[in-house]
Amino acid sequence: MTPRARYFLDAVRRADSIVIASPGYHGGTSGLLKNALDYLQELAADPVPYVDGKAVGCIVTTLGWQAGVTTLTSLRSTVHALRGWPTPLGVVVNSSAKPFGPDGEALDPKVAGQLAGLGGQVASFARMRASSSV
Repeated sequence: MTPRARYFLDAVRRADSIVIASPGYHGGTSGLLKNALDYLQELAADPVPYVDGKAVGCIVTTLGWQAGVTTLTSLRSTVHALRGWPTPLGVVVNSSAKPFGPDGEALDPKVAGQLAGLGGQVASFARMRASSSV
């Protein structure tokens, strides 16, 4: 296993919550993301396997709406298979609308609000999980 793969797995182990973002490719996540998520199999024998019980925010970017919704559904299913808890809000960003500026700032207030909402849910669920395990 490469040092970068070990670093990734250690980061997932330490994380209280996770945000996963992927471009949508023909209704599915990118191959690179799928490969990264496949590495989580290495966590199967851990005391907390995979992403068990962690809040996971899901974001998908696509050039259009249809592929985005299908990809988001696929990503949420993958999170469930890894024993994670996808946040109630998942975000699809239609990149054909040019929602971001050159510095990465959200130009579309709806997109900005959805991303802020998703971040709030991820943080809130992580705090709840931390307080319940004390």
